[in-house]
Amino acid sequence: MHNFKIDDEVKHPCDEAPFKVVGIRKNEVEIEGDWSGGMHYCCEKDWVSSESIKPYDASEIKHYGKDGKLIQK
Repeated sequence: MHNFKIDDEVKHPCDEAPFKVVGIRKNEVEIEGDWSGGMHYCCEKDWVSSESIKPYDASEIKHYGKDGKLIQK
């Protein structure tokens, strides 16, 4: 289990974009970000299991061009 801290960036399975840790409980972490999957650019918060998230690693994110093809970096 990871020891998250306030303001850590984390990855949640619902989106590739990072979420920010804004609250911590024993087995839960409150994260803030765009839960719409990037469709509506809305910022919301929710409590999630600390096991359902992991530290955000930008190198794992894939970027696609307008043609839908993967952009190699």
